[in-house]
Amino acid sequence: MLTFLPTARLQEFGNDGRVLANGYIVAYELQTTTPKVLYKDVNGVAAHTNPCYLDSNGSQDIYLLGNYTLYLFDHNGVQVGSPIDIVNSSNTFITSGGSAGWADNIILSVNNYDAVRALTNPYSVVFVQGRENQADGGEGWFYFDSSSTLADDDGVVLTPSTAFGRYIRLDVVNINPEWFGLTYNSILDQSTFIAKTEIAAVQHSKPIEFSDVVYINSSYTTSGSQFIFSDSSKLTSTLAVDFTFDSDSSISYIGRRIFGNSVNPKFTRGSTDNIRYSWMDSDNNEGRWAKFLAASSVETTYILDEDITLDSDIVIPNNSQLIFENSSRISLSGESRNINIPKLDNSRLITSAVYFPTSASIGSVDLWYAEITPKFFCGIGSTVTSATSGQDYVAMRAALKSGYVYLDDTYTISEKHVIDNDIKLVSNIPQSIVSSAVTNYPHLNLSTSGHMLSALGTLTFDNVGINMVNKSRIHHYDSGFFNNSIFYVEPAYYEVSGIGDLSALSGTSATYDTFEISGTSAFYTTSGISAVGIITSDTWQNFSNCRIGSDVVTMEVLDAASFDNVIKESEPTKRFYKDNTQFENVYLENEIAPHDYDNVLVTDDNGLVYGKSDLRVNTLSASNVYTSYQPILSSKTVSASTYTIQDSDPSILICNTVAAGGAITITIPASAGVSTSTRIIVNAMASMSGPAVFITGDIWGGVYTFKIPESLFHVNNSAILTFAGGKWAIS
Repeated sequence: MLTFLPTARLQEFGNDGRVLANGYIVAYELQTTTPKVLYKDVNGVAAHTNPCYLDSNGSQDIYLLGNYTLYLFDHNGVQVGSPIDIVNSSNTFITSGGSAGWADNIILSVNNYDAVRALTNPYSVVFVQGRENQADGGEGWFYFDSSSTLADDDGVVLTPSTAFGRYIRLDVVNINPEWFGLTYNSILDQSTFIAKTEIAAVQHSKPIEFSDVVYINSSYTTSGSQFIFSDSSKLTSTLAVDFTFDSDSSISYIGRRIFGNSVNPKFTRGSTDNIRYSWMDSDNNEGRWAKFLAASSVETTYILDEDITLDSDIVIPNNSQLIFENSSRISLSGESRNINIPKLDNSRLITSAVYFPTSASIGSVDLWYAEITPKFFCGIGSTVTSATSGQDYVAMRAALKSGYVYLDDTYTISEKHVIDNDIKLVSNIPQSIVSSAVTNYPHLNLSTSGHMLSALGTLTFDNVGINMVNKSRIHHYDSGFFNNSIFYVEPAYYEVSGIGDLSALSGTSATYDTFEISGTSAFYTTSGISAVGIITSDTWQNFSNCRIGSDVVTMEVLDAASFDNVIKESEPTKRFYKDNTQFENVYLENEIAPHDYDNVLVTDDNGLVYGKSDLRVNTLSASNVYTSYQPILSSKTVSASTYTIQDSDPSILICNTVAAGGAITITIPASAGVSTSTRIIVNAMASMSGPAVFITGDIWGGVYTFKIPESLFHVNNSAILTFAGGKWAIS
């Protein structure tokens, strides 16, 4: 019977330790040049060619008969090592070439590491059958490196008894902890073997790969190694222990549920770029979530890569980030669940991240000023149906409680939302649209009577479209700011009046500091609404650069309102005013009722406008204020250069400065009743066809007007008015 060339299948290696792909062997009679046959089968029926060619793995099935001298060549015909003499009765196995050292091209199979260390003659390649016993995880090929002085690490590097050279494990890609004595699925602590594995991993700059269950019963801190935890691996313990990755360690890969029930991972700064929820294992989701968040004591990025249901709050550590990966979602159960997430990248684009089943389950929502859409909380938007409207209500409520909402779609306020915080809604409604066109773009829709959006703090709309239906309301208790926003108010079909009332913008019972409408904000109602269009009240209101739709019939503005370029689209020159109101760039037309002289506005050439109720127009040029109403009043003409007003004089004095030589001085004595009546001095630049009043600060109809404000006079005092050089002066 022929014998098989030892090892299950011959595999040859070159001097560099790599497989000798497509090389060949030439066989001779022992120590001669006479060719000798190598066989393919154990019975010696089929012979190999001579040379005998190896495959791409440097392998071949070769059977021997008798003694041989063998020569090994690479695929280029270059001889590898020295010839090998094979005596068929010996225990040596032929294999790869190797270096030109002793017993070159000789392979030896030994039982364990200690057998390698006991070798006195170096072999090019040694196959070790196990660390201590055959197939105990330590088996593998070692090549001999005569120049190496690496330390024996009891797994990758073995030192022979001669201390000459080293046997080094062949083709190491990842470090296997079994090489160092670690036993998978053991009930004994494996920490010692992990530490030994780390020494080799650092020495050879290779990652450690765990492939099965590892038990530890004490806390462990790594020492600068790189780790791979395959999907089938896991760290377990019967005790509560920490597995800490120091700052010099790193993670290449971690599979799912690697850190078992009692093993708590701890990642120091620099050990990982992120922490994944899927790495954690516990008896329940709350346990996994707690382990997930406790895995780092410094700021980090947490990645939620699985859907979970929690009966607890969501509180991400300060300065850390939470990423929802692969459309993962947190579903919350219970009541008043609080959310605190410090950092959300691309927050407007995140959808279906957090689900509240009911409004009662919503506690505080703090997303640290991130703008989110209601879809972040599983809102549906314009595709909502009667069956899903409840979820849209819950999603909108949660979004509003965050304080910063981006409207990417149309959302309906189908109930009453009273939110105890500041609210800012942002969108990108085109500023060119008018009237009901707002409904063609993402907007906020208040659907019916009793439905309300109310902020107990400040309410801000920025580039938002709002459609208000059937006495729905927008309300705030602190300040309201509406910038570049479009309001469209529709009546209920059963109402005759009162529907186009935006008084809810401020609320008749609200107490707040500021109500400001700015940018190109606009207000529209449907035609035929006779109710007041906009009512403000309380402390301070500011309208700036706004436009009012032609269907808003009137505006009623109460104390301390300010207007700056507020346009009514149907009458571009018309502006709105009320007693005790401050104006900027205000035009008045047909606003003064006949014989209602208390509200007559006049201006001097300094750009100041005065009225009985101390109306003030600031920063005006004279041409900015006029009225087309011309009441017929009694008057007196003065042509002399000086004149003293008498008690019997009418309230209007026409001073013909042309006849007076270009200058005129009017004395108003204390007895002239100026403390109880308004005086209007008309400077006639030329003769007039009849008495008339033109309130203007420019030459218009040949007349200047000058209002004497009561605030400048006191009882028993007198004043002198002088017109000279085209200007009135008061002394």
